[in-house]
Amino acid sequence: MLISGEPGIGKSRLVRALEDGLADGAVLSFYSSPNYQESPLYPVITQLERAAGFRRDDTREQRRAKFASMVHPSIGDEATALIADLLSVSTGDQRSPDNLTPQPRKERTLEAVITQLTARAREQPVLAVFEDAHWMDPTSRDLLDLLVDRARNLPVLLLVTYRPDFSPP
Repeated sequence: MLISGEPGIGKSRLVRALEDGLADGAVLSFYSSPNYQESPLYPVITQLERAAGFRRDDTREQRRAKFASMVHPSIGDEATALIADLLSVSTGDQRSPDNLTPQPRKERTLEAVITQLTARAREQPVLAVFEDAHWMDPTSRDLLDLLVDRARNLPVLLLVTYRPDFSPP
C-alpha cells in the first residue's frame, strides 16, 4: 500500500489509525529521517533496537539477553550474527563470516533482516510500515525493494509513506 502526499496532509495520522485498529499481528515501523540519509540501514537498526527494548543504560549482558529474546531462533547462526553485528551486540559463539567483502556482507545482512521478518510473518500477520521513504538511505531502499518482492508470498501488509518526489518500488 502506498500513501503519497505533501508534508502535513496526514499520512502518518492514517498510518497510526490503521495500527490502532489492528487487533492482532505484529507492527514493524521503519522511520526514515533527513538527518540519517547517509546512515546505512538507520530505519532498520532503530526498529530492531525498539523491538529488542534496548535502552542507553543497558549493560552488554542486558543487550545480549534482549537481543537473544528478539531474534527469531529459526533464522540460523549466520543471520543471527549478521543482525547482531548490525546492532553492535556481542553474541559470543555466533560470529558473522570474517572473509566477506563489503558487497556480499551487505547482501547477506539484507537477507538476514528479510529472514527475521519472514520468520515473524510465519507466526502472525505483519504490518511493515516504511515512513518517509523519500528520506531513506540507499541500503534501506535496497532492503525495501527486496521486501516488496518477498512480501507477495507472506502474510505481510507493506505500507510505504512518501512525498510526491519519491519513486516507490
